[in-house]
Amino acid sequence: MNDQPESHEGDDDSHAHFYVFNPFGGMSREEYLAHLDQHHAQIDAAAHRGVGFFESLNEEQLLTMRGLLNAMAGQPESTLPYYMGVVTTHLQHRFKICPACSLKHDDELEKLVQTGKEEMSHGQADTDDEELEQLAKTWGVVFTDSGDGRPLSLTPVTCVNECGAGWTNLTDRMLRPAGEAGCPGCIYKAKNG
Repeated sequence: MNDQPESHEGDDDSHAHFYVFNPFGGMSREEYLAHLDQHHAQIDAAAHRGVGFFESLNEEQLLTMRGLLNAMAGQPESTLPYYMGVVTTHLQHRFKICPACSLKHDDELEKLVQTGKEEMSHGQADTDDEELEQLAKTWGVVFTDSGDGRPLSLTPVTCVNECGAGWTNLTDRMLRPAGEAGCPGCIYKAKNG
């Protein structure tokens, strides 16, 4: 705002002086836009310096920084969650530290995932095909030959009755009671004809 009062000549009135509102703080529009661009450039430069700072920290320093930020969690700072996210992201992606527990357990997790994959692929492979055929007969289904070389335990099955209901594998069918009592297609057909 321009704080200089302006007067109009020829006015003898005491209200002849008034303030002129200038939204650019006494600058021309062009000067104001140049100043605004400079201000935005300073903000961008400060943000890049902040990112560079976090990238320069090692694992121990980042953990310390996160501890400090956690200690300040009760403060009403609006930027605190942002910096917590920055530090946590650097710890997770650069040093493979879990954001929940601050431990490196990716190797343990990878072993568990690999073990789970092996158990899933080999868990039913131990059951021989004759036993699977007997179970399929008990549950009232037949294996559908998909022709892709899957083990029998992973082959789709279809109801032997006229309903023709199908499941992705025998294990899925075995989640319901054996025979027509557990086949939704047979139940529907018996109710509706």
